[in-house]
Parts: sequence; structure tokens; C-alpha cells
Amino acid sequence: MIAVADNGASKCEWMIGDESGEPVKVVHPGYNPNSATSLQEKAFVNDITRKVDAAPDRLFFYSAGMGNEFARTKMQSILESRFPGADIHIETDLTGTGRAMFGDQPGVAAILGTGANAGFYDGKTISHQPLSLGFLLGDEGSGAYFGKKLLQHYLREDLPVDIMQALEKSIAEPRHKLLQRFYSQPSPRVFTGMLQALEPMKEHPFLKQMIRTGFRLFFDRIVARVKCQEVNTIGFTGSVAHHFSKDLGMVADSKGFKICKILQHPAKALFEYHRSTIEI
Repeated sequence: MIAVADNGASKCEWMIGDESGEPVKVVHPGYNPNSATSLQEKAFVNDITRKVDAAPDRLFFYSAGMGNEFARTKMQSILESRFPGADIHIETDLTGTGRAMFGDQPGVAAILGTGANAGFYDGKTISHQPLSLGFLLGDEGSGAYFGKKLLQHYLREDLPVDIMQALEKSIAEPRHKLLQRFYSQPSPRVFTGMLQALEPMKEHPFLKQMIRTGFRLFFDRIVARVKCQEVNTIGFTGSVAHHFSKDLGMVADSKGFKICKILQHPAKALFEYHRSTIEI
């Protein structure tokens, strides 16, 4: 039995199955060990224990925050305690994006979801990526980035009236308490809800300008630093890339990149990749 997981700060999606047939999907809240609280870590472990009812022979776990040894060791310990005896492979979410997008071919792998990242996928793994500054200092073009921008405008009350009213309906607390909550819980999850609340209004001129500006910054500050050997094919995973694909396509084209594919959730594609690949 094979289990493949795509874990981000907001959501963790599993695909579990045998060598043939349709895999079973399991979804629960995600976890980034670099930004999550101890309570979020505990909830993540409990969710795996309660919801992932399987004993896979091979487990491929792709996750945000796996760029440092401390986080990887912590995740290895969590998975080994839940799946004793399994052959466990832990990789970054960006490696997962590359494999889901390109298989064994090269290209620029990019993530635009709760966070943002990009790197050069050489047909097997990410061979180069610029330093990620995370949601506090970077992640331009991500859900957390746009959420922070919207929060600034909301608290200063300088949004268009219809957008202001839409946010007021979705936010059930006074502004001073909202600001206090954001400072006391500086997690990317907290910011992404601001953009999600306005997704039905994504054609609004104010939002389109904000989104396109953020995407241009993503290419200028993140993608431009990727050493990609003159490859201009780029593939995206993530909910922001999916929901704002038209604007993303226009910006990518203006920056000289061709989008080959956009997947909101790469877990299914990764499951098929590993089901057809005995060795990674």
C-alpha cells in the first residue's frame, strides 16, 4: 500500500491506495513546524491518528517547512510513531510540485497558496531555489501576503465600499480585537481568510490590481532569483494560483514564462507519480 501526503500550513491532503484502483482521499488541517504553535502541532498529530486509518508500506510525505533539518527530524518522528515499519520519505512541498507538474522533465516549480515559493526542478528534485523569507518578510503573491494587504486596508478603512462591506460581514469582531488577535497569533493561516472571503469578488478592479501587483512581485523577487538554465516553462500548485489563474497567466506571459499546468492540490498527481515509480 502507498500513502502520499501533501501538507501545507492550511491543509494536509492524503491519497492512499494499492498498485491499482482509485486511491482514498483524506483531508485535515495542515501544519508547518516553522510557524505552528504547540497546540497546532498537537492537533495535527491527533488528526493523523484519528483520520488516516491505514498501514502503508511506503509513505511519501511532501510538506511546507521541510527546508531545515530540525523540522524534518520532527516530522520524521511524528510519522514514525504513527506508521511504524513504513518506508518513509519526507520531501519539501516544492519538490512535490515539481514531480506533480513535470514528472521526469525539467521546469520551474512554483507554489502560490497560503505561502509562496519557486525553484528549478531538474527532472528528479529541486536543484536550486532562492532563500524563502516566509510569510512575515516575503511570500509575495501568496494568500498570506494578500491577506496582510487586505487587513491593512481594512483597519485603515480605505477599501472600496463594497469590499469593505463584504469583509465586515465575514469578520465578526471589533477592529481593535482583530488587530490584537493578528499580533498575538502571527500565523499564515490567520491571514489567508481575508482573501478567501473575497474570492467571489475576484473580478473587482481593486482586487484585480492588487492580485496582479502581487503576482508581479512574485516573479520579480522570487522566480527571477531561480537559476533555471534558461527554462521558461513554469507549473503552479496552490489555491491562489488556481482561483486567480487568469491574472496569473497574464503576468507570467508578461514576464516571459509559459504556464504548463496549474493544480490546486497535487496529492493525486503525486500518488500516480509514485505508483508508477518504484524508486524515487
